[in-house]
Amino acid sequence: MDLKRSTVILALLLLCVVSPLFNVVNAQNYERTFRLLDRPNGSVTYSLTVSITSSLYNYYQGKNHDIYTSSDFGKLVTPDAVKPIADALWQVYSDAEIFTDAVLGVTHQIPYEVYPEVYPVETLVLNKGDCGGFSLLVASILKAGGLDVVLLEYPTKQHLNVGVSLPHRPTYARGGSVYYVVYNGKTYYIAETTGDNFPYGWRVGECPTELRSVNPNVIAIVNYEQTAPSKVLASFTPLNPSQITISVSSFFAIENSVITISGMVSPSTASNVTIYVSSLGGVWSKLAIVSVNNNGAYIYEWRPQGGGIFYLEASWSGNRDYAGADSSVVSLLVVPFYGLVAGVLGLMMLILVIVFWLINKRGNLPPTSPTVEESQPPTSPPLEETHPSEDSQQTTSSTEQETPPAETKTQQPKEEQPPLEENKASQEETSAPQDSQSQQQAPPEQQPTEQTPQETKETPPQEAPLQPPQETEENKLPPQETSTDTPP
Repeated sequence: MDLKRSTVILALLLLCVVSPLFNVVNAQNYERTFRLLDRPNGSVTYSLTVSITSSLYNYYQGKNHDIYTSSDFGKLVTPDAVKPIADALWQVYSDAEIFTDAVLGVTHQIPYEVYPEVYPVETLVLNKGDCGGFSLLVASILKAGGLDVVLLEYPTKQHLNVGVSLPHRPTYARGGSVYYVVYNGKTYYIAETTGDNFPYGWRVGECPTELRSVNPNVIAIVNYEQTAPSKVLASFTPLNPSQITISVSSFFAIENSVITISGMVSPSTASNVTIYVSSLGGVWSKLAIVSVNNNGAYIYEWRPQGGGIFYLEASWSGNRDYAGADSSVVSLLVVPFYGLVAGVLGLMMLILVIVFWLINKRGNLPPTSPTVEESQPPTSPPLEETHPSEDSQQTTSSTEQETPPAETKTQQPKEEQPPLEENKASQEETSAPQDSQSQQQAPPEQQPTEQTPQETKETPPQEAPLQPPQETEENKLPPQETSTDTPP
């Protein structure tokens, strides 16, 4: 029982170690659709679809989100990741003011909810946020579009919005007044990012009433993310699906050995592929950006440092005609050299312990004696009782006097047959001692008892007396001398 329980525990431990090595199919892309106007108060609308791969979302989820000072907001600005959105908007708009109002229109369609500051990609995927998340998204798109932007913080109001530098004074601002701040001799017009009331939301140059009398702190965006591992995809037309695969040369490797990562992209028009890596229980990070050849194939050689279980995933951002795609997640077990030696020694020790344990357990078992089956004596069938009549009783008694008792099962020495022509007197003399001897050797139940009229007497089996053969001319023997002596 203990051995069986130990085997089950060992199997469960092995399953826990091996199960993370199985491939995992990643989730599908996240898609968000936004309506846009050709200009403020315009009548022409556009439908912009933004697609985000799950690998890009996982990447930003694993990055640092801590905000200790106001300058830390800049690290959450990611112009390169949302550049396709800015590129799509510039296809429709040719004026910086209308471009800025279109960007504000995107955040005005995202539901407002108090939420910690996150990266713009996360805000698009979560489809919710507050002033912090909306301002970081707007600042990222405007900066990706080539505009100079700053963040405006209102400490007493616990609020955040954006200031954007335009080549001219805003002309679509309502109320007759335009609100702005001057920083380092440059004018930045206020762009309020909250208010989910598209198409009647805030426009650039307008300011909420409660903020007009407050002097904001200007936060220059200097420590923003320069290059993203991948990008979102934005298009005004439906996108076709795409596929990407990944494989590794080995699922087991020694530290610092070469692992070849390869795969295919369909369509073959893809330019670059991003490979992400994550350790067991860790976050996703960019491993490499690899170019794709004319056949849609890519290849990369990696030397893992350190040991553990690693996960690998390839991603393609897509283009104007095809949506991006993520590959499945492959696993790789990397063993450090010292860990390999220790593992081999530990396995050997485990085997020895199991062997000694089995030997000791077998030696402690009590000796088992072979079971001997007792042989039962054969049982004779019961004798049927008979109730003879008086005539038959007399006949039986007379027969007993003439017939010798039955032979017992005990083997007697074979006696020589007397001559056939021996007289009757010699036969009676020889049979008398045999009768007395048989009666002494017979078992108690077979000894004859005196029979009374009321009792029944068992009749032992009888043997027919031997009849001497008749003499003929051919078999007649010469006369022999008769003797009364009993043969030995």
